[in-house]
Amino acid sequence: MEISLSRQLPIEVFEIPLEIARPQRRPDLHAILLRVKEKREGTTARDICDHLLKGRPDSVGATILRRCEDLGLLQVVDVSPSPDERWNGEGYETARPDDRSPSPTTHYALTPAGEMAIEQEEVFISEVGRFRLWVSSDPLLSSPLLDLQPRDEDEARFQNHEVESDQSALPELVRGLERQTLTLPGLHANRVRVGDVPRMGHRVAIHERATVIWSISNQGPSEVRLDGRFQGTLPAPRLRWEKIWEDILGPRSSDWVTGHTGHVLLTKFKDPELQPSELRTLRRTLRLHKPHVDGYGPFDPTEARDVPIAPATDDDALEWSEWLLEQMADQHIFAKDYEHLLGEVRDMFPGYKLRLPSQQALAEHIAERVQHSSEEESPPRYPPAFWRLRAPLDLMEKV
Repeated sequence: MEISLSRQLPIEVFEIPLEIARPQRRPDLHAILLRVKEKREGTTARDICDHLLKGRPDSVGATILRRCEDLGLLQVVDVSPSPDERWNGEGYETARPDDRSPSPTTHYALTPAGEMAIEQEEVFISEVGRFRLWVSSDPLLSSPLLDLQPRDEDEARFQNHEVESDQSALPELVRGLERQTLTLPGLHANRVRVGDVPRMGHRVAIHERATVIWSISNQGPSEVRLDGRFQGTLPAPRLRWEKIWEDILGPRSSDWVTGHTGHVLLTKFKDPELQPSELRTLRRTLRLHKPHVDGYGPFDPTEARDVPIAPATDDDALEWSEWLLEQMADQHIFAKDYEHLLGEVRDMFPGYKLRLPSQQALAEHIAERVQHSSEEESPPRYPPAFWRLRAPLDLMEKV
């Protein structure tokens, strides 16, 4: 079975001043981090210059290490010589405690962020400015943040009619992004690290349309994707198929039972939505008018295809069987042929108490139905199945 659940995303747009960081491939910084990892006691500016910078001045190595420290990749593990002295690029001089700079022999070690940068071969580089954020509260999203784009000042002036003039308190949906590292949905799944989020910001009056689609199958993993203004795939909820299916069925979940051939949906033979092809194959397309999954809310009307079905009662099984026998009468049926058809039908409904009609009784049932439904017609118009069942019987009586 396969089900596709979908709905429109509720999207809000804001503009706020923000510091963010995006990952970049920086082979130069990656080489520094690898050298730090190689030196268990940590590395120094002098060590970096000797091994990676072809003997450049110690001040160059110190600048690079301080840059790595500013990015949160390295941390100082000792400072020498004295806390009262500062390295000025040429030698040491007396300094205030808050005005010290690490010396060429100051040791730096990796931070957890530095370890991760080595593993992922990426470094988060900071950006500061004004950003436009698209957010949504849909519970299927792994993060409320859909997109984040810097705002060019010229562009901002040209489109300032979209932005409310007065600032307002930002909702928790935006405030909760603070100091989070998030993966944006999209074809490239870009990551971004959000810094401190202000309490106030501007709401942007634009209408964006996007749809979230949750594809579910009992044959494999489910998938969540976005379509419209935002596109891409997202991590799917880790729910068992059985749990999702029972939630979708709602009150009908009690009709989803284990039958002789596996799970089936108990169905009345006279269900007005059943199609002839579904009665023949015992598989149907189930129309779901208000599907709902606990914890993930309601979805738009949809269909579940290829749902295995079985008669709800023995009476339904009997009506269903007689209908099938009539459909199978696609040529003149002799006694041995009819016995074969009876066997096929019994195999389709194992476990049911079936008292299948004889060939003569089935022909009479068809005649009674036609006569009852067309009382004003004389003579009644019997369907081909009646003659295909009755004619061989008349022939045998004459013989």
